[in-house]
Amino acid sequence: MRKSVLKLISFLFIALMVFSATANAAPNNDQIYRNIENFENSLGLDMATLFPEASPKLQSDWEKMYEDYTIVKVQKTEMFYQIDSDNKLVPMTVGQVKQNTGKGQIGTMGVGSNTNYGITVYVTTAKSVGGSSYPTEWLLGGSFQWNNTPNLDAGKSVDAFVIGWHGGLAIKQNSTSGVVHYNKGDTYPAVVTITPNAGVGWEFNEAIDKTWPAGNWYAESGSFAVSIIKNTTNAGNIANAIAQYNQSYDTKNVTSLGLSLSATGGGFSIGWTNTTKVNTIPAYTDFTY
Repeated sequence: MRKSVLKLISFLFIALMVFSATANAAPNNDQIYRNIENFENSLGLDMATLFPEASPKLQSDWEKMYEDYTIVKVQKTEMFYQIDSDNKLVPMTVGQVKQNTGKGQIGTMGVGSNTNYGITVYVTTAKSVGGSSYPTEWLLGGSFQWNNTPNLDAGKSVDAFVIGWHGGLAIKQNSTSGVVHYNKGDTYPAVVTITPNAGVGWEFNEAIDKTWPAGNWYAESGSFAVSIIKNTTNAGNIANAIAQYNQSYDTKNVTSLGLSLSATGGGFSIGWTNTTKVNTIPAYTDFTY
């Protein structure tokens, strides 16, 4: 259960309603810790101003991604991981976070010490500001950032990022994009699954084992986007969008999640092979069409 706190902030002299969600009643100490914030402004949001703690690489991603769009809604989700006795990266619970901080709050550098690994996932809905040949066009964007990178032994596996939605919108041709920023370079993962009226998914290595004496690469952050379109004008329908980081943890030698997306009852579902155990870090928002 989550506790919702509504607060008003000033943003470039425009009033922004910021909805910060934690747990509704006192959360169970065994629940996985998630910190969620929502931002909305129909006149537009600036990611760099909202999230100054984001890395310069993400700031650069956002500048390019939203060049021809106005961001109207953003959700930010934070979770924290630690390495367990089996050397697996597992999510921290509410109780563990409280124990580390004394009051259950966390900062951008993580919980307690740098042996904890925080990940932040952002999802945005942004409308076209002109130049589109379609009456309705939205860009759905997602980004992630680790505050510390897991060591190779704990992170040597494939993770995935998914952007999903529901509503009668098609994918704009050649509009998908993705980049993962490692500490020593960037990669541009190919789309591994794409399903109309459901979503798009990418897979990538959480850590890349480089032959000695070259240093290993660790995924620090990344950004993904897809444009969705409709040939009719906005009818005021509301649809949900999700950006989800999928972190595999059952084995250090996962080469593929077997990611799958499907359209189900006007919505979508995200799956992977039954033999792969995955932690999910989702962020949600919505749009009208």
